[in-house]
Amino acid sequence: MIDHAVLTGPGTRRHVPRLLVLGSVAVVAVGLTTQVLLAATDRATPAAPEEPRAAFAVLDAPQASRDVVAFEELRHSVDPATTRYLGVGPLGTYYLGVSLTGDACLITTAVVDGSLAADAGCASLTSGTRGIVLEARGPGPEEVALVADGYDVPSGWHAVSENFVVRDA
Repeated sequence: MIDHAVLTGPGTRRHVPRLLVLGSVAVVAVGLTTQVLLAATDRATPAAPEEPRAAFAVLDAPQASRDVVAFEELRHSVDPATTRYLGVGPLGTYYLGVSLTGDACLITTAVVDGSLAADAGCASLTSGTRGIVLEARGPGPEEVALVADGYDVPSGWHAVSENFVVRDA
C-alpha cells in the first residue's frame, strides 16, 4: 500500500477528503446552475409577432387601382385587399401584401413563357422589425429586398420605393 502522506507531505492526508468534498459540491452547484439557466432559457418568451402594418405604413393607405394584384395563383396565400405597388425591378413588378396568416409578402409579377404570372414569398415579422424583411434573387445577379419603413439603404443598393430596394448591377 502506498502512503500518500509521504508523497504529499505531512498533514495533507486530512485535507484530501475535504478538498474532494468541496470539489464535488462545486461540480454539483455548477451542474444545478446550468440546469436552471437552461430551463429558464427554454421558458423564455420568443419575440412577439408583429403585424405588417407596424412595419409598413403604406398598408394604412387605401388600396389604389395600381395596387391591385388579381392572380388566381395568389388567392390561397395573399389577402387581395392588402396588396400595394412597390415598383419595377429587374425581374418584374413588385408588390407588398399580407398573407392569409398575417405574414408580410413580397409579390412578383412577370411575363413567363409569354403569360403574366405571379409569385409570392412571405415572412413573419418580429416586434421591432426595421431592416430587410425578405430578399429575392434572380437566376443571375439580380437581387431585390422588401424592407421595413425607415430602412437605411446601404451602398451598393438603391431604393425604388420606401419599402423596396434593388442591388446595383
